[in-house]
Amino acid sequence: MTNYVTTLSFTLEAKRGELENTQYPEEDILDRFLVYVRDFVKEPNGVDDPIMIHEFESTELNDIRSLLSLVGKNVYNYTEGDYIKLKIEPENAYEDLSTSEPDSGHPIFD
Repeated sequence: MTNYVTTLSFTLEAKRGELENTQYPEEDILDRFLVYVRDFVKEPNGVDDPIMIHEFESTELNDIRSLLSLVGKNVYNYTEGDYIKLKIEPENAYEDLSTSEPDSGHPIFD
């Protein structure tokens, strides 16, 4: 059986409580895209290092392709009534943020 693998990095946001509980939104991502975590490449280390890098795997190539649709999007959980829901904002969600170099400081480019 063939397995397909990809690696994604996430910048966790303290204001959403993601640094205290990294289970969400990742758990919802796993459920929605029918993938599982193959390896925890890098875990966040507080506000000064909020980057999480995980390797995802699936036996279905289309599941990996669907997961890759998250690249460049703002993905987070929010509460609606008694439920926690996954929100995926459109591409370029961070377009208005000013950055001198988008890749500077990212561990994969160091």
